[in-house]
Amino acid sequence: MAEGKKESRDEKGVLRGEIDRVDREILRLLGERADLAGRIGAVKEASGEATLDPARERDLLERMEREATGKFPRSGIRAVFREIVSASRAVQGTFRVAFLGAEGGFAHQAAARRFGASSRYTAIPSPQHLLDSLDAERADYGVFALEGDAEDPPFDAYDLLIGGDASLAAEFVDRGGYEALGSSREPRTLYAHPAALSYCTRFRASLGPSVRIEPVAGSLEAGRRAACSRSPSSRARRRTRRAARADSSCSAGRPRRRAGATRQSCSSGWRTRRERCSRCCGGSRRTA
Repeated sequence: MAEGKKESRDEKGVLRGEIDRVDREILRLLGERADLAGRIGAVKEASGEATLDPARERDLLERMEREATGKFPRSGIRAVFREIVSASRAVQGTFRVAFLGAEGGFAHQAAARRFGASSRYTAIPSPQHLLDSLDAERADYGVFALEGDAEDPPFDAYDLLIGGDASLAAEFVDRGGYEALGSSREPRTLYAHPAALSYCTRFRASLGPSVRIEPVAGSLEAGRRAACSRSPSSRARRRTRRAARADSSCSAGRPRRRAGATRQSCSSGWRTRRERCSRCCGGSRRTA
């Protein structure tokens, strides 16, 4: 049996060595791609072309999904190449995206999924300010939700486009919804924006009357409040209190559990630490 385990370790080491070799080759090819992207950026700048080519990027992502033949998930192919494209665009210069609404809201989420993590994002409070950012060249593109809600104001001033240089460049659809994020299936406190609470009534009812509902300014704030309640120092203090109670009364008690309702994609499914409430509030949202 010991010999069999040794052979298994040896085989695993060989396979991991092959993975390391493939990773190094991927890094080399990414560097080569970045060099080519930089040269394309120089050509675009000389000819006055825009850095972003929506049709080209869309065709590239669709083609990569079609041509994928291995075991790598197709959804992962799109995600990986979206970030590769985003990073390659950043090689050509800082790509600035303004979005209408609050940080952590749907427009922010949709913008990040469309333009990738290598872009720079700025929250804008109103349509007028969004267009001002574009006109003043403080942003290269603006993103807003065509279907607004309490957290994401709608772009309800299309007449402002008449007097400015900005125009609608593209429209894309992103899947939206709410998730409850926490460390327990029995939370004691739920932080959520009032809009999330109104959309997710069945999820609220499933929590039971013992859960305290605390409205907050937005989904991002809800996530932050829930995260702060589970900070390392907070956990250490709770462990200390539980130990003290155990010494004095032989009962460790139950620590308070908190959850935060924050805007996320509804594609993750049900998980141990992340419960989706899209049964009552999921769906797709259009974004421009």
